[in-house]
Amino acid sequence: MNTVKETTKSRIRLSHTYRHLKVEHLRQNLYLWLLILPVLILFMFNYSSLTYMISNLVKSTLSLVIPSSNMIIRSSQFLPYFGNVSFIDLPTAPYNNQLNYITLFISIIMLAFVFTGRRKGHPVSIFVSIGLFVQIISSLFFLFASNDFPYTATIYSELYIKQQVSLWLFFFIILGVLTALLGNGYFLYNIFFLTGIMIYSLVYGVLRYLTYLYILSEVSTIYMAALFFTFGPLFDFLYVTFFYGRYVSRIISVNETKESEDIWEW
Repeated sequence: MNTVKETTKSRIRLSHTYRHLKVEHLRQNLYLWLLILPVLILFMFNYSSLTYMISNLVKSTLSLVIPSSNMIIRSSQFLPYFGNVSFIDLPTAPYNNQLNYITLFISIIMLAFVFTGRRKGHPVSIFVSIGLFVQIISSLFFLFASNDFPYTATIYSELYIKQQVSLWLFFFIILGVLTALLGNGYFLYNIFFLTGIMIYSLVYGVLRYLTYLYILSEVSTIYMAALFFTFGPLFDFLYVTFFYGRYVSRIISVNETKESEDIWEW
């Protein structure tokens, strides 16, 4: 009877509460210093050329709806010793009072909608309500002080490019360190994950730049606050968090097999 109990006990897997992956200092340091750091330095010395290519691509696309003569690619100082950033100088859409009234009315109706019924308290409803609050405040400002709004499409264009370069630097550094700490031998998977999310961020950033400049130049600047505060850096952190959560889930599922028990410490 005792033998049976001992055998059964020996097969009980320990609680996951206090476990952590074994630290592989050599692989982590090789990953950080021979991959992450060189790529980071390469990006730092080439983001100037990257922003010029982005601006040129967006300008060429916008020229289908905005006369090319009305748009100029300018440069602005960003990080000392690493070069300037390029952005598009373009006309700003005139204020439209009727559009502002319609936007304000629709925003209030939508805010009431997301705050009622089963939608109340849902994560998507919370995010949408934040955007609606920002838009309502922006519409009210334009309603009473449209002439005092100090920002133009060009100012936003410059701010957006600097914001994107800063986000790409931040994401690469943070995700590079995190994947090194959690990789535990799966560094090829880490490279694919990091490369994929940076490519996604780059493509999404370019498409968003194109869309936002079109809105601010051809539609109205009353949406500028919502574009920046709701669908700007906040939205970037949301999708990065989502992808990182999927990455961690994948790492855990791979390490949950019986054969991988030796990679955990308790």
